[in-house]
Amino acid sequence: MGEIPSSMSAWQVLDYSGTIHYTSEAPVPKIINPREVLVKVTSSSINIIDWYMTEGYGHVLLNFIKKILHFFSGYPSHEFPATLGRDFVGKVVAVGSRVNPMYEIGTIVMGLAPPPRDGSHAEYVVVNQKYITKKPDEIKDEEAAAVLYAGVTAWSALNIGADLWFREKKNKKVLVIGASGGVGTVAIQLLKSWGTSVVATCSSNAIPLVQRFRPEKIIDYTESSFFDELREWGPYDIILDAANIGEAQIPNYICFLKSFKCAKYITLQPPILPETDRYGVFFGLLKTLYDFIAVNVVHGSLLTARSISYGIFIPMRGAIEELATLMKQKKLHAVIDSEFPFAEASAAYDRVKQGHLRGKVILKH
Repeated sequence: MGEIPSSMSAWQVLDYSGTIHYTSEAPVPKIINPREVLVKVTSSSINIIDWYMTEGYGHVLLNFIKKILHFFSGYPSHEFPATLGRDFVGKVVAVGSRVNPMYEIGTIVMGLAPPPRDGSHAEYVVVNQKYITKKPDEIKDEEAAAVLYAGVTAWSALNIGADLWFREKKNKKVLVIGASGGVGTVAIQLLKSWGTSVVATCSSNAIPLVQRFRPEKIIDYTESSFFDELREWGPYDIILDAANIGEAQIPNYICFLKSFKCAKYITLQPPILPETDRYGVFFGLLKTLYDFIAVNVVHGSLLTARSISYGIFIPMRGAIEELATLMKQKKLHAVIDSEFPFAEASAAYDRVKQGHLRGKVILKH
């Protein structure tokens, strides 16, 4: 293995103007924790949260967490420059003193770089070993880089947000709104691997894509009969909103949940980051708690033992391992919208901003 350079190429945020900037002189991140690894990145993906973060989304809470990590563990606390990018594939080039021998230098891994640490839109990234796993040999780098962030988001929303971790998964009926996006496509495949019945919604031009994952029913949300079909195929144990349709639309859907069955509507846009941006950490957290109670009271869901909950990205080791195993077993397939060379990351971000993605946008390093 060659000597690790002191500087690297990276795409970074220098302010919250919505723009990313290329540099060839970013310092290579250093291993601080003995359980960390340094990975030379070969592929990464762009998630919607990366675009949001170029405009300052979540910066108050994330910078607060950075300061705490710096105080207790010595991690960098600077706000700028910041390197975005959550999931990646690459080769281990250096390891901490307490890293599992299975991740020896030269091992090809797929992994996550959870915020607020610097991410994977760079030549190198440092992460804790609990956020990586060996990449299955059968899976291309681009495919492996397309799954983990969206996959862990879906896994967390369903297992923790919707309590499927503690309940029997089989014989449940789940409605997935926004089934053709990054989270939606993975959610369907996870649910099918668990033996769950799935009803999916998407636009007419996305139906061929969603059909690949064999949900029990696909409903075109552009059709006038949309809500009639939702009612016909319901009621549902869980509604997963992977399209971020917004709180104003919740009453149109929550009525399709089962009554008195602890049914849940899961939204993937918890207010914690925008609320802390708006009110600061302490009052933002209080406002988030208030919002959680208020949204359930206002929509009257508690009267029928239904609830509205938040799906939050939680990078658990079990989720990463399960997703990698399902990929190896050909039970989980990546959906790639488009691929860009690393040098064209700015254009790739623009593609994400355009919306209506069919899967993930990939950077090939």
